[in-house]
Amino acid sequence: MQPMQTLRLKWREQMKQIKAGSLRFLVLVVGLLVSRATFAEESWPITFLDVSKMEKPAPVQEVDQPGMSQPEFFDPAHYKSVKDIPEDANFQSVTALWKNSKTFSLKEYYFDTDDEPSYVLEISKGGKRHALYTQVAQYEYSPDNRTLVLENQVKQPNGKWVVMNRIIDVASKKAAELPSLDCTTFYEQATNTHVITYGHATTKTGDSAGPPRTVCIWDHRGKLQNALTVPLQNWLANTEASSNSAGLLPGDETIFYQLAYMDKHCILRLQNLSQPQEHRAILLPSGTYDKDDEKAMASGEIGDPCLNGVAVDIDLEHLAFKKGNLRFRVSKSGRGDLQKDWLDWQTFN
Repeated sequence: MQPMQTLRLKWREQMKQIKAGSLRFLVLVVGLLVSRATFAEESWPITFLDVSKMEKPAPVQEVDQPGMSQPEFFDPAHYKSVKDIPEDANFQSVTALWKNSKTFSLKEYYFDTDDEPSYVLEISKGGKRHALYTQVAQYEYSPDNRTLVLENQVKQPNGKWVVMNRIIDVASKKAAELPSLDCTTFYEQATNTHVITYGHATTKTGDSAGPPRTVCIWDHRGKLQNALTVPLQNWLANTEASSNSAGLLPGDETIFYQLAYMDKHCILRLQNLSQPQEHRAILLPSGTYDKDDEKAMASGEIGDPCLNGVAVDIDLEHLAFKKGNLRFRVSKSGRGDLQKDWLDWQTFN
């Protein structure tokens, strides 16, 4: 696994790339009353894999030095303030997270050299450092702030560096290591009980729905619960990460969801993990787009018009597999950073 290719871009990188490259389409701005009957029924694209027949983990790869954009051993405690961090450290910003947590706090130190973002994560308890994780390529954390999932490079006793993917219990600092499989290449979501990861495209070709990829669902002990084949679009040209929004419903973690683009629509797919034959699709209203964008999205040349939080915003808190409400709103420009750009919330029953 090559860590620089495995980085799942965080929000600031996403917005930077969206602003830098003009989107060639406007997303979901017309047709808000289009009938669902106008959408052709799709062949269900999510299939289950036999977890007992998954490929064997790749051997651990050792390197002489880490390949991140940050210094080899960065410790924020060595500086009185971030202003004292030298410019050649590639340091960009620090962000305080977990602000509402009563026990632990988390600070993200962000580094970047043009195309190699990385992080240092500092966890504190009662004003004192609890843990420090450096050379981090990607990470997620659970809503309850009790679990941290990260990929970072760690120096071994022999002086070599290896890439580690771990599910870490924040309080005890005990970790379950994820095996080096293709489906652990990118992180998608961490819930209070599960972690969702995915891999590279399993084929080189795809349609507007994106090429199929393997999605793996793990418990916090690092045990593989489910493996699915799901079509996920590339994020942007020259990357293999996906911008698709996928994960488990907050009110029912036996239901996998995927927000995707299909036939001028955003579509929310729901898959019952305990009953493979049970699935459901919720079709959102149609939008406008350039006719060439179908091929461009499949190739990864442009971004996904259904990226949650940028082009469309979905609220899954009150949605269940067969009932409940899906709330959503759309961005007129497809740039979710413009506060006045969002249309009013709508509800699908």
